[in-house]
Amino acid sequence: MLLISRSAGVLANHSRKRATRFRFWVIVISLILAGAFLTVVVAIGIQRHNDRLLSAQLIQSEVELQITGARIADIRDHKFKTMAEYASAHVQVEPLLNDWWLGQQNKTGAGGPVCAVRATKFSLPIAA
Repeated sequence: MLLISRSAGVLANHSRKRATRFRFWVIVISLILAGAFLTVVVAIGIQRHNDRLLSAQLIQSEVELQITGARIADIRDHKFKTMAEYASAHVQVEPLLNDWWLGQQNKTGAGGPVCAVRATKFSLPIAA
């Protein structure tokens, strides 16, 4: 009888250890999964925030480029009567073109599709 009660106690102890070990691994795996889920949620939140900031910056630079382009067009479309007016307009347009060009590079990235625009010469029309 003593042998049977010892073996029942050992089996009960072994079952308890096994159940405790199982609970431990369930908790560990649950924590790992919760951490991974939290990491994904935080990464998505950060990406959304960055997207909003980038969108706002793009809208702002687009407005600035439109304003600069309108100023260039106003100067360029003026009917020049003398060469002095033409030279004066060219002096006014050059910094605006540089601003516009730098804005385009910032908007599209250096070496982007706008590079072909810079290769062309900008000229003001001369009224006859």
